[in-house]
Amino acid sequence: MITALKSIANRLRGTSSKLTTVEVLERALELLGPDGKYWVNSLPMRTCDFCVVTAVSAACPTYSMAPALAKIREAAGLSKHAAVDIWNDAPERTFPEVRAAFLKAIELAKAEQEAAHV
Repeated sequence: MITALKSIANRLRGTSSKLTTVEVLERALELLGPDGKYWVNSLPMRTCDFCVVTAVSAACPTYSMAPALAKIREAAGLSKHAAVDIWNDAPERTFPEVRAAFLKAIELAKAEQEAAHV
């Protein structure tokens, strides 16, 4: 487990400060691990666990989290001012819901990115 996280962290360290929102979301989802192995929605957190917000933060150490979190809000059907951490921490929240929100957010970000290049 720790080895896998170190591998991901090493890859992230070498990233450019010009990550796209798509890249940030994809990397954050990867940090949550297969089947949500490293996702958490309650305390206490182990040092190798991530909620949605901490995964996005870890995925973009030199990039603003705001665009990625905005896409997650949109994908999850939250208002634009809703706290993603509150959504993540809801006791009824499941990893399949989190994963679905990330996948939809990635698609929304890709569509926005493609529209900007037309």
